[in-house]
Amino acid sequence: MTDPQPGWYSDPADPDRLRWWDGMRWTPAVQQRVTTPGERLATMDRTMGRLRARDPRPFGWLVVVVPVLAIVGGQLVLSGVSASLLPTGYAARISLVLALMAGAELFAGALGLLAARPVAARFGWGDAWGVRRPRLSDLAAAAAGVALVFATRMVIGVAAQVLTNGRAVQESSNLHLPRMPVLAALGFLVVAAVIAPVVEEFLFRGLLLRALARRWSFWPAAVASSAAFGLLHTYQVTTLLGAATLGLVVFLLGLVNCLLVRATDSIVPGIVVHAVFNALAVVVSILSAGG
Repeated sequence: MTDPQPGWYSDPADPDRLRWWDGMRWTPAVQQRVTTPGERLATMDRTMGRLRARDPRPFGWLVVVVPVLAIVGGQLVLSGVSASLLPTGYAARISLVLALMAGAELFAGALGLLAARPVAARFGWGDAWGVRRPRLSDLAAAAAGVALVFATRMVIGVAAQVLTNGRAVQESSNLHLPRMPVLAALGFLVVAAVIAPVVEEFLFRGLLLRALARRWSFWPAAVASSAAFGLLHTYQVTTLLGAATLGLVVFLLGLVNCLLVRATDSIVPGIVVHAVFNALAVVVSILSAGG
């Protein structure tokens, strides 16, 4: 087998640039690769390729299992325990529910951080898990994500209305807030639109998506992580039709946010999209309750 002819080839250390091969060895001469629109929408793929070139070892199954167990343990177990511990006073009940909701999310996030640290030590938090500082371009990506999620929800809503005479939409609602004081409403908004989006995007579009993409290609990883995200929300409703509808809605939210991560190599735009829709759901529920 002969060596390649002299020329510009993909840099083994950085797929985003080209390096000159003189026929026998790599030289110090490099230049930026001219990317196509399709390549620019696969920024995460190039980062993952660069990480594989540096260290081919997988991220390990711990960071695949932890997001699922963290959500199950943090939300299902704690919510089940809380049902038997809730005090009888209205204000005390709301306060405890808020504390348990926030605690469940923070508990899941803490487990995720512990599981993610070894890989972050190898590659850095940004490249390993997409944990980057917000950028101005994230706003444009988030706006596109909000529009895309809104369009998918409209399609599902119309289809559910036609096929089930509205039953699917009614039974898929996972947020039924009673009339409550302003401070309590603000507390629910903080948990749903700030804490939950940050933690869940880190767990599912950070840890789970990237750990799976390290082993598979993007699309199988995106579908699998989004399916897990959708399934772990279905316990919040009581009927099969409602669970299937809610699972589909949440799955598509997860899939859109996977696309945003692929395009931007950051979980920040997905956090914004997640926060927008959670905030809208809370506001609509509170207004419907007359609070």
